[in-house]
Amino acid sequence: GLERVAAIIEAGGRRLRPILMTAMTTIVGLLPMAYGSAATSGISYTPMGRVVAGGLFAGTLLTLFFVPLLYLLIDDLRGASANWVSWAKGSPQGAPSAMEES
Repeated sequence: GLERVAAIIEAGGRRLRPILMTAMTTIVGLLPMAYGSAATSGISYTPMGRVVAGGLFAGTLLTLFFVPLLYLLIDDLRGASANWVSWAKGSPQGAPSAMEES
């Protein structure tokens, strides 16, 4: 029942803590792999640890900021295309119809 932008802000506020908690525990758990040495295991997993932690960090930022922004843009595009289609059919939105004029 909220306005579109207010609903997105409220949803972002509600989901911020669980998303950050999940991402941060995984990223912190990957730190030993990302900065460890190959002396104990023989194989260096440092590059893989860094890539996975970095990807998770980037994915978290995209989830929190880019996805809501993309939703707003697509919703605006949907509204604009509906207005354009109604205009192309000859009855622009907001214009009085023939029945309203008489």
